[in-house]
Amino acid sequence: MTVRRTRFIATALLLLFFQVLTATGADTAKRRRGKSRRRKATHAAPADVATGSTLPERLTSLMNGSVARNSDTSLQVVDVESGGLVAEKGPRTPLAPASNMKLFTTGAAIDLLHPDFEVTTTVYMRGAVDAAGTLTGDVKVVGRGDPTIGGRFHDGHATAVIDEWVTDLKRAGVKTVRGNLIFEYGYMDTEYIHPTWPENQLVNWYEAPVAAFTMQEGCVAVRVLPSRPRGKCVVQLEPPTNYLEVENNCVTGRGLPFITRIRGTNSIIVRGGVPSRSGLTEVFVTIENPIQYFATVTAETFARGGLKVQGDVVVTGHDVRPDWQPVSQHATPLNVLVFVVNKKSQNHYAEEVVKMLGAEEKKEGSWAAGTGVVTDWLTGKIGVPAGEYHQADGSGMSRDNRASANAFIHLLRYMWKSPWREDFVSSLPYSGDPDSKFGHRLRQPPFARQVYAKTGYIVGVVGLSGYVHAASGKIYAFSFLFNRYHVGVYAVYQLQDELLREIIRGG
Repeated sequence: MTVRRTRFIATALLLLFFQVLTATGADTAKRRRGKSRRRKATHAAPADVATGSTLPERLTSLMNGSVARNSDTSLQVVDVESGGLVAEKGPRTPLAPASNMKLFTTGAAIDLLHPDFEVTTTVYMRGAVDAAGTLTGDVKVVGRGDPTIGGRFHDGHATAVIDEWVTDLKRAGVKTVRGNLIFEYGYMDTEYIHPTWPENQLVNWYEAPVAAFTMQEGCVAVRVLPSRPRGKCVVQLEPPTNYLEVENNCVTGRGLPFITRIRGTNSIIVRGGVPSRSGLTEVFVTIENPIQYFATVTAETFARGGLKVQGDVVVTGHDVRPDWQPVSQHATPLNVLVFVVNKKSQNHYAEEVVKMLGAEEKKEGSWAAGTGVVTDWLTGKIGVPAGEYHQADGSGMSRDNRASANAFIHLLRYMWKSPWREDFVSSLPYSGDPDSKFGHRLRQPPFARQVYAKTGYIVGVVGLSGYVHAASGKIYAFSFLFNRYHVGVYAVYQLQDELLREIIRGG
């Protein structure tokens, strides 16, 4: 049996800087599209200015300034080693945390499963192979929710892992499968979409379906290229598949392409236009029924690779026949998933991880079981007060999530002192990080690379929680949560940044 592992892309720079500062942070904030309640126009508020002679006084003055007074807030800063309080405002008030929720999901996964836990997708066969290469039996693929089977780690080639399975089956002597191609999905449930996610955004990549089989992160990459002037644009799908239908009314000439999916179907619509000399436009669009999608793409890839399946494509919760023999396995260490969740703020990875927690700890791969595992861990092992935390999903997309700044501080201090500090902290981007939207903030010396935190954004919610390295050498844990702010979002960012500047300079 061949075992292949997804490579963990952690740069030498991140590791070196972790050793120097032992901290990290940031994400790609998710901006919700679609209709939202209109608010009255607000004038840009003047920046709050710190007053006072000590760090606690200066932070408290900012926390009580105009931006915070016009928002629901939960704010806290402590010395990460001693737990000594520096400043706070409403620290025990549970608020919507947006993508800050990913810190709880990944922290629990690292602590309970450990970073070297492997997520496996295994190919089996049963029956005998004759001299002509015919398998009188079946091939089975068992999925456990690995979201790396797609293009992210394979230079955009979504079926690279499946190509490897074809190679391994041929090495086992198989050219033709007389029986069925079976997909066993019972590790997770079939509630693919969280019931509290916004329905008007379900075609967008950040609300991709979650299941034991996931191809291209629950999406298809729709690629649009120009053709001859006034001719129809070229539309390509990655992975290439007949599982989806494409309605192409895009014309080469002027304008921009519009790419979407008709909700409730697997029909992709491409309209508008592209300039004749433009390059590639690529949009990731979610699909319906991720298990059947994965099965169809796998069968098509087998056929393209010269592996013929004479039977049917079958999806089943469990196939417990005892005579299965492993042929190939794709294995991904948990720390690869954690890296993508925190560094890239990838919702789909976070949701797969939370269902894995349910499957491993409670033998039920569901949102209810997974969030229950995280909650039990936080309120039991870490000591977060139960009334300060409620988790609905793994990523923070749901508006039913709630957490206080105090809950985040409990988590951050626990992970700092745990054996898994490096795995947790090094998964986060940093202020000025070129691979993160947080990189646009605090990117000049002496502030660049001093803040390691998870950002979060959905309409009406801004969060930032993590670690900050002060000029004195001290490390502080902080959590700045803002809901229902009545100032511009950039005023909230500006206040968060000014709080961090004060800690760096005076902490």
